[in-house]
Amino acid sequence: MPIYIAAKAPQFLSTLEISGFGKQQPNKQNNVLLYGEVNVEKVDENTILVEGGAGGSKGDSGGPLVDENGDLVGVLMRGQADPTAHYPLVTLAVNLNGKEVTKFLKKHLPPSSFKSNGVC
Repeated sequence: MPIYIAAKAPQFLSTLEISGFGKQQPNKQNNVLLYGEVNVEKVDENTILVEGGAGGSKGDSGGPLVDENGDLVGVLMRGQADPTAHYPLVTLAVNLNGKEVTKFLKKHLPPSSFKSNGVC
C-alpha cells in the first residue's frame, strides 16, 4: 500500500501519528513497531515540532509522521535521549512541505508520490 506525501503541512495543535522501532529503555533495543499520537506544537519552513504521550527516541529517526488521512507530513529526525523520562516527549521532524524539501522531493520522486491537490 503506497504512502503519499501530504498536500500541506499540518496545522498547530493538530493530531498526528508517530511510529518506529525506537528504544523504550535507554540501553535496550526494541524489535516491536510502536506507534502513538502526538500534537503539533510548531511548524516552520523546515521542521515540525510535536509533543505528547508518545514520542520518538533513539532508533526512530527516518520514521514516518502521518496525518489523519495516513499521508506523510514529516520524517522523524530527533527524539528523546531517555524515553523513560517523566516530562513531555518532544520530537522533531523534517517538514516535507518546506520549499527546499519539496523542491528536492519533486526532483527525485515520481509525481504519483504526491496527493493530486498537493505540491506537484
